[in-house]
Amino acid sequence: MKMTENKFSPKKSIFQVLSNINNNYFSSMKTKKKILISFSIPLSLIIIIAFVVHFNINNLLATSAWVKHTHQVIASATKLEKLILDMETGERGFLITGKEEFLQPFNHAEKVWKEKINALMVLVKDNPAQVQKLEKIDLLQKSWIKEAADIEIALRHKVEGNNSAFIELQEVITDSHGKKIMDNIRAELAQFIAIEADLIITRELAAGKAASLTRSIVVFSTIFALFTSLLMALLLSNNIINNLKRLLTSSNEVIHGNLDTQIQHTSSDEFGQLGDSFNKMTLAIKSSIEKKERAMQAKSDFLANMSHEIRTPMSGVLGTLAMLEETGLSPIQNDLVKIIRSCGDGLLIVINDILDLSKLEAGQLTLEERPFNLLNNINECTFLLDALASKKGLILISDVDKNLPDAYSGDIIRIRQVLINLLSNAIKFTQEGKIQLQITLDKKEGDICYLRFSVTDKGIGISLTDQQKLFKPFSQVDSSTSRKYGGTGLGLTICQQLIKQMKGEIKISSEVNKGSSFYFTIPLTAVEINEKDNVQKQQNIISKQMAKDKPLSILIVEDNAINQKIALNLFNKLGYQPDLAENGLIALEAIEKASYDVVFMDMQMPVMDGIEATEKIIEKWPNKRPKIIAMTANVLAQDKQRCFDAGMDDFIGKPINIEHTITALNKC
Repeated sequence: MKMTENKFSPKKSIFQVLSNINNNYFSSMKTKKKILISFSIPLSLIIIIAFVVHFNINNLLATSAWVKHTHQVIASATKLEKLILDMETGERGFLITGKEEFLQPFNHAEKVWKEKINALMVLVKDNPAQVQKLEKIDLLQKSWIKEAADIEIALRHKVEGNNSAFIELQEVITDSHGKKIMDNIRAELAQFIAIEADLIITRELAAGKAASLTRSIVVFSTIFALFTSLLMALLLSNNIINNLKRLLTSSNEVIHGNLDTQIQHTSSDEFGQLGDSFNKMTLAIKSSIEKKERAMQAKSDFLANMSHEIRTPMSGVLGTLAMLEETGLSPIQNDLVKIIRSCGDGLLIVINDILDLSKLEAGQLTLEERPFNLLNNINECTFLLDALASKKGLILISDVDKNLPDAYSGDIIRIRQVLINLLSNAIKFTQEGKIQLQITLDKKEGDICYLRFSVTDKGIGISLTDQQKLFKPFSQVDSSTSRKYGGTGLGLTICQQLIKQMKGEIKISSEVNKGSSFYFTIPLTAVEINEKDNVQKQQNIISKQMAKDKPLSILIVEDNAINQKIALNLFNKLGYQPDLAENGLIALEAIEKASYDVVFMDMQMPVMDGIEATEKIIEKWPNKRPKIIAMTANVLAQDKQRCFDAGMDDFIGKPINIEHTITALNKC
């Protein structure tokens, strides 16, 4: 890497010195060799330290063993002293009292003496001087027994009634010959023990010196090894970090749009090669981005212009149609207006498809993440397209694996968009038979379920060659298809992009004149949707028997025509025939005229919203009023609280969940 040449000065930091070493020496080496050198030097030092420590530890262990051995010798010598004392006191006790029991310690000591002193001689056999002392002590002990103890004990046996024996005993004791022998024994033993004690001191001093030496070696060697390791680590890390910093700095400049960035370097290692590659990459990126920007700008300009130019007249056309419908048209005129409106709506769908595709390609379309009930949304998809299928005499079937979890977290709006597109295509290209939507579990990883959605039809089918044209913008299998069936060819492209953004994939299996199967797999996280525990199993079964078991008069207050149809269809399946009110004011008028048990109230409506309507119902009929259940898409906690604060009795969200609806009805 580039370096400015500086003369060494005391003010230089260690990092500057290391930088000079890096540039002068490390820069010419491969990274692998740098790492091996940095690793081998500390490792060699550690091995040397290990050998030195091992040698000194062995010396310490040997010294410790000798100290332990010497303590054992002293302990054995102390036992000999005790045996001498036992013999002396036992004999004296017998001489004074004449009782035989006082001779027991004497006899025992005399009996084990030979064994103990021989064992001690074995312990000090490596020290001839100490062995000689023990031999002398043994001879003195034998002399004391023979020349003093045995004679005195024999005379004591004759003392009873024998004055001459008593006088002789007194003379022997007064002579003090035995005492002199015993004093010699004690003196020799004391000297023996003193010698061993001196050996302990000498060996402990040697052990202390060895430990101190070992400590010094370990400390010095460790410090030296650490210093060397740190130095090598600093050398290597300084070399790598400097190169990485230069690379990161250049990368950040590229990230912030400076595509003219080039890394200047002089090294021949991997970082030098990486710098060359980086420079080539930035040049390629700059060229590619410039081309893409020109293409995207042209496309954006075209889409923006087309959207404006088409939407402006379309808004006028559709607005004029709305006014025209209110002028009292003849049946023929009314049919013509409906045709124009249908064409206008279709054209708006095409425009929305183009804009959706543009957002997807620009990465501006974001996905939502919220919990939803799978089965409910599948039922709603099929319900919306059921009429279209029925007009062509087709049967629309949905099959959801019963073992799947009920609820997931994801963007159900976009999932429904894909399903409705695939189902609409299946209906468009199928003349007779059935269309099946099937949902199964592909695999599961923890709470993440990979669901497989497949739409199968008995339509015209697609050849292998034509399948290659699918999922491409503005593309259909051939021009005749476009003329016969209509469409922009954008639907499948949008589906593919949405599925890809949801981290899934979409595929097709088809055979000409036998039908097609579009299927996609996406990962969804299984979640729990809180529901009341007292909901019975049979509530999940849609049956008109419920209206017979629980006869209720119901009023639905809803301004959206599609939601009205969905709600009416749901309650009709349960056997109910509810009335409709388009806003809160009409609901008040309806309650004036008829008695209702339950009112399902939307929150946001024109003229009078659900909150105001609820407050007026409670104010007008405080003691005898219908149960009011919120049925709204405003499902946030604060919205729910607003409903309860207004006096509503229960709350269910949209999309309308049949289990929640049944639970609410059961409470009524």
